[in-house]
Amino acid sequence: MKSERRHELEKNELADWLASSVETIRPYQNAILGVVILIAAAAVAFAVWRTMAQRQATVAWEEYFHAIQTREPRELEDVVNRHAGSRVAHWAATSAADLRLAAGCDLLFEDKPSALHELRHAIDQYLMVLEQSREQALLERATFGLARAYEAQIDLDQAVERYAEVVERWPEGPFAAVAEDRLAALRQRSVRELADRFAKWEPQPRASDLPDFPASRPEFDLDALPDGPVFTPGTDFGLEGLDDAPPAEVPEGEMFVPGLEFPLDEAEESPRGDPEP
Repeated sequence: MKSERRHELEKNELADWLASSVETIRPYQNAILGVVILIAAAAVAFAVWRTMAQRQATVAWEEYFHAIQTREPRELEDVVNRHAGSRVAHWAATSAADLRLAAGCDLLFEDKPSALHELRHAIDQYLMVLEQSREQALLERATFGLARAYEAQIDLDQAVERYAEVVERWPEGPFAAVAEDRLAALRQRSVRELADRFAKWEPQPRASDLPDFPASRPEFDLDALPDGPVFTPGTDFGLEGLDDAPPAEVPEGEMFVPGLEFPLDEAEESPRGDPEP
C-alpha cells in the first residue's frame, strides 16, 4: 500500500516538473525550433558536400592516373593546378618533379641551360610538397628528390643537408642507404673537385644532322644518254707503277719521322726502344 502511494507521488512530481518545464520553455520554443532546423539543414548540407567531395576526389585521381601514364610533366602539373592543395595535387607534383629531375640529369651532358631549367622546375615542385603535405611517404620522397636535384645543380652543401635529413628522419626508409652513400661520396675532396670541374665544363654542340636522302632511287632516262662509248673516269690517279718502284734510299744513320722537319738519329728515336742493329 505504501509502495503504491509512493509511486503515485512520484508520478505527480514528474508531471508537475514537466508542466513547469514546458511553461518555462514556451517563450523560447520558436528559437529552439529554429536551432533544430538549422542543425538538420547543416547535416543535410554536410552529407551533400561529402558526396560531392568524394566524386571530385574520384575525378581528380582519375586525372592523375591518366597524366602519369603520359609521362609528361606538364600533364601532371595541370592536375596540380586544377586540384591545388589536395592530396592528389601533392602526388601529382611529386611525380612531375621526378620526371623533370630525370630529364634534367640526362640533359646535363648535352644542353646545360635546358638541364638547369628542368632541375629548377623539379626543385620548385619538391619544395611545394614539403610545405603543404603531411604524408610521410611523400615527404621522404620529395626530400630525397630535392637532394638529388641540388647535387645535379652542383649545389653540394644543399645536397648534403637534404641527404642527411633523409638518413636522420627515415633511417629505415627505401632511400636511406642511397642517401648514406651519396653523403660519403660528397664529403670526399676528390668528388668535390670533380664537381667543380664539371660545373665549368660545357658540352660540345651536336654535329649538324646529315642531309636527308631520297626515299627512292633517282630516275634515269636511258634515252638521254649520248651515242657512242661512255666515258669512265680513271681510278689510278697517276699512281701507275708505284708497286714496281724500288724503295727510297735513306741516308745511313738517319730516319725520317713524319711531322718533324729534321732527321733524327735512329738509335735515339726508336719508338720501341729497340737496340741499334
